[in-house]
Amino acid sequence: MREDLYALTDSGYQRVDLNEPSGIQLNFKSNMFGDLSKVTCSHSYTFKLPMTVNNRRIFDYAEDIRHQSGMIRKRITASYSQNGINLFQNANLYIESIGSSYNAVMTWDVIGGLTALKDNDISLRELPNSNVETDFGFPGTSTEVEAFDNTELVLNPIYNSGVPYYRWNIPYVKTTGRPNLSRYTGFYAYPMPVVPVYKLLQMINSHFGTSFNLGDAVTKGNAKSFNPKKEVIEKGVIPLVGKDLNYEERLQRKCYLSGIKFSYVNTKIEEENELYFPDVIQFTQVKIGAPGDYFESGSLKLSKHDRTGTNYSNVGVKPKIKNISVEFDGCIQAAFNDFPANRHDSNDEVPTLSIYQRQQVWYNDRTGGRSAYRAYYEWFELDSIDGDAIGSNGGYRIFEFDFALANGATRLSCENVKAAGGSLLFVFSHRLYRIVSMQKDIEVFLKNSDRCIVPHSMDVISNLPDIGCLAFVKSLFYMMGAFPIVTSSKEIVPRFFSEISDNLKSGNVLDWSSKLPGSASDLPTEIKFTSGDFAQRNYYLMKSDDIDSTYDPEDLDDDVYASGVGTLNVDNSTLEISSTVIQVPFFAPFILNRKIPSFDTGSTIKSWTLADEADSKERNSIYNRLEFCEPEPALGIIKERDITQELNTGEISVKGQVMTMEVWNGFSQLQTNDSYKYLQEIIRKPFVIKEDMLLTEFDLLDLDYTRPVYLDKYNSYFAIVSIQRDSNGKCKCELIKLP
Repeated sequence: MREDLYALTDSGYQRVDLNEPSGIQLNFKSNMFGDLSKVTCSHSYTFKLPMTVNNRRIFDYAEDIRHQSGMIRKRITASYSQNGINLFQNANLYIESIGSSYNAVMTWDVIGGLTALKDNDISLRELPNSNVETDFGFPGTSTEVEAFDNTELVLNPIYNSGVPYYRWNIPYVKTTGRPNLSRYTGFYAYPMPVVPVYKLLQMINSHFGTSFNLGDAVTKGNAKSFNPKKEVIEKGVIPLVGKDLNYEERLQRKCYLSGIKFSYVNTKIEEENELYFPDVIQFTQVKIGAPGDYFESGSLKLSKHDRTGTNYSNVGVKPKIKNISVEFDGCIQAAFNDFPANRHDSNDEVPTLSIYQRQQVWYNDRTGGRSAYRAYYEWFELDSIDGDAIGSNGGYRIFEFDFALANGATRLSCENVKAAGGSLLFVFSHRLYRIVSMQKDIEVFLKNSDRCIVPHSMDVISNLPDIGCLAFVKSLFYMMGAFPIVTSSKEIVPRFFSEISDNLKSGNVLDWSSKLPGSASDLPTEIKFTSGDFAQRNYYLMKSDDIDSTYDPEDLDDDVYASGVGTLNVDNSTLEISSTVIQVPFFAPFILNRKIPSFDTGSTIKSWTLADEADSKERNSIYNRLEFCEPEPALGIIKERDITQELNTGEISVKGQVMTMEVWNGFSQLQTNDSYKYLQEIIRKPFVIKEDMLLTEFDLLDLDYTRPVYLDKYNSYFAIVSIQRDSNGKCKCELIKLP
């Protein structure tokens, strides 16, 4: 066999002298029983090069330490062929050491991007994203099926995620008027936006230089055009798991209250709740979301006593949450009638600026021995600040109320603003002469933005699950039922076990019977009754699965996820009892919240629940108890779902379709996957043989590991596990018998 090795020097490619045989061994692996982490990024082999005159010249006399060779301490581009056939690409060569000959190392089939991914793996959250944001709550975004496009960064399917948000079927309601039923339940439990799997793979390819080609693009209007085998890639999506706003993001969503109109009242609240409001600056209600022109102010009108209710003009939008925490930033300078410039009290009394809100409370009013809870309203002080005397104006002393962070002051903090309460009021403790200056306009900042469910912008990539890119891509192969193959163009593609079966049925096979030396009666070099690292029971798990846990009725989790366990079995009692092949970093569907078992969870993810702290005596509306909880990571599949309505005839009318999401749980139905079904047949009672074969360079060129190999010696078909070829052309082949 002729072997040729060429090294690229400044003079071009030059032929290197080799020993005969050279000692170079080639390796080919199908990776059928491996995963992405075991895909070889390159093949290396150490061999000796003779110290001929030609080789000394090519390597610039590397053995002469009196001379500084330009061909050492670096990799040299190389080309290697057998009988004129180049069996691999991207080869490089370097001299490792020198003795009586050159000890050379040659590396080939280098996959640079995969090497970078393995060596410098990062979380999905760390992928470059140019700070792209999306709306959480997405009013006005496209939710129809035709809007699906896996090349987009963000999609907005409709689905229920912990509590009912969307009604898929509206029942018939008998009414004299025309029913006007909303498809929304009244819970503002917006589903989380999602990022297509295909888009994430493109971002990983771009960042690491990898060439993952796991599926095709599906653009708008082509949602039904996809490869069912690659549904996880082409229709798969990753829901965002966080919607926290950092300081800069909150800064963009603060509510500016400059230009406020002031309303003044002089009145006294008597009875149980005695508060004296000589003058009131009415303040617009806190609005969560983008800043708007919410500067109007209503007039405060007080009736006989506060328990009977107060009428006032609502301004702004009431968020559907129980409590809001906010901070106020600003600086007001005001003069007061009660503080003449020529009089200074010895008791050092100063005016106070307080923030009040009128909130609903429940009291038990007993009438005739019977209990009856009734709602009343009372004023609650949320925070206050004393004024500092700074001068006089118009014969009255001026006091400054500084709660501006930029001035080094502490902001006013309101920890318990009721969403169902009234507008917030700025109240002075003494009679106001006039506002001298708004030294800094008042601004309000959300503190507990994680409980804000009204639409706002959120960063996309930083709110993805914290999953490593390598683990993410590795999981996709298992979820498809595929094994990774590196093509001649260095693309990493999925191949399916079912392809082996399909090729066998169609006759697309390799007949290597003539490649076996010796007679038909010769035994193989080795026969094994195991394959890969399989045990007797081999588990494929979701992250929510725990096969080692035991049932304890007193220690049950409130959150219940569907079982995602899949199993493949090997009939060999000498093996380990069980083994976990893979546990992907995604949860199975969320199916039950034991705290609210009557609620439909949506069987997707849990991003909403009801707050635990609701007091039954307060009679809080269930809508005001809605609370965001960070969902566990999941992989969803975009589906089309009908919107239906029940008619008075009892028939169901389809009103349209929308884009929804189902959480992937394919391991629980492993045997319905054609690829895993055939893998089970292969490994149930495996025969793995090793044979020495005489394969030519053309046999090894662009091997297709899904094509079965026929050997008439056994009258059987086999799949290729691995091949090692030495410099004499002799191949050690590891093959597994096909059913």
